[in-house]
Amino acid sequence: MNEAELLEVIEKAATEGATELVLMFEELRVLPPEIGLLTNLNTLALSENHLSQLPAEIVQLTNLQTLYFRYNGLSTLPPEIVQLTNLQWLDLRGNQLRVLPSEFGQLTNLEVLYLDDNHLSRLPSEFGQLTNLQSLWIIENQLRELPSEFGQLANLNTLNLYMNQIRKLPSEFGQLTNLKLLVLGENQLRELPSKFGQLTNLELLDLRNNGLSELPAEIVQLTNLESLDLSYNHLSQLPAEIVQLTNLRSLDLKFNRLSELPPEIQQLPNLENLDLRGNPVPIPSEMLGPKEIWRCSRNANEILDYYFHTINK
Repeated sequence: MNEAELLEVIEKAATEGATELVLMFEELRVLPPEIGLLTNLNTLALSENHLSQLPAEIVQLTNLQTLYFRYNGLSTLPPEIVQLTNLQWLDLRGNQLRVLPSEFGQLTNLEVLYLDDNHLSRLPSEFGQLTNLQSLWIIENQLRELPSEFGQLANLNTLNLYMNQIRKLPSEFGQLTNLKLLVLGENQLRELPSKFGQLTNLELLDLRNNGLSELPAEIVQLTNLESLDLSYNHLSQLPAEIVQLTNLRSLDLKFNRLSELPPEIQQLPNLENLDLRGNPVPIPSEMLGPKEIWRCSRNANEILDYYFHTINK
């Protein structure tokens, strides 16, 4: 879409009082200042273009609730963006962001935020002011730590921090008690805070490929867990208290250092899928399932029955 065509679209939308404008995959490189005329917009979709900046006039879109801006070339967010106080959904995936302005915390109506595939190494402490956030995705960035204020995001139910460089979680992380889905895989965690056990609403927990050598005893307080991924860590044993995770359906332990299993694991009434591949536990490889890591593991009952009634009878 060339500049003249874009202006025509914007002017038509302004005349009609449009509440939604979709300009995705249009090879756009610049947004004209006329975009500020669209004061009735609720939704603006600008994803998959070549936009490296937002015009100052975007702050005039005070009714905007949803902004899609993924996969452009945005390297900085103008501080003025915080004037879009009605924003509830913001998608900034696949840009070139390295920092978020401290003013970002003023977008207090945000409920869903996507920051995947950027270059963020830190979050401002003001990030904790986004107390209405329910879903936060920061996959594949370079975060090394989270600010202590992160614990103020008490309404979060989905948090995905997959593939960052996080070494330690703040103790305040345990305040995120509404979390149901938590992905921390592919980080550099060596331990979990003791208050991790306060996340009692968790249903899915992904801790794959960190450096965990043991689990905190408090993890057994996560009694609503249905899926637990601990693969590619350094675990040499499981706590007997794992029996308290009575809702667990899927347990992924592949490529750890487990040479034995606690008898209590047999008492998990809902366990269906168990993956033990790549451990020194004495179970035939053909029983543990196919070698290919993308294939499903075998039935948990078959594996545990063999282990406890053939080997350890």
